[in-house]
Amino acid sequence: MNKLIIICLLIISMFTFIGCSDDLDNGWKYDPSELFVGMPKSMVQETWGTPTSTYSSGNYTVWGYTHNGGKGYESYTLTFDSYGLLDDWSVYRSEN
Repeated sequence: MNKLIIICLLIISMFTFIGCSDDLDNGWKYDPSELFVGMPKSMVQETWGTPTSTYSSGNYTVWGYTHNGGKGYESYTLTFDSYGLLDDWSVYRSEN
């Protein structure tokens, strides 16, 4: 499990330096291409900051990120499993 986390961290750091998406250059605050299934909560928070809202139920935790400005309104729902790893996410964007 530790080897998997280290490999994931290396992959993320590579993409962080190269810049794998132009969403931020296009006026969006958050870049969903930075996310991957199995990403630890700590990495998500390091990349995107503190979530706008949080909710826990049973084995799952849900984080919400919203932003209104720049190119328009954006809302993200991130679901983490009982181990604190990203399981799924959804994106809603509405341009101004």
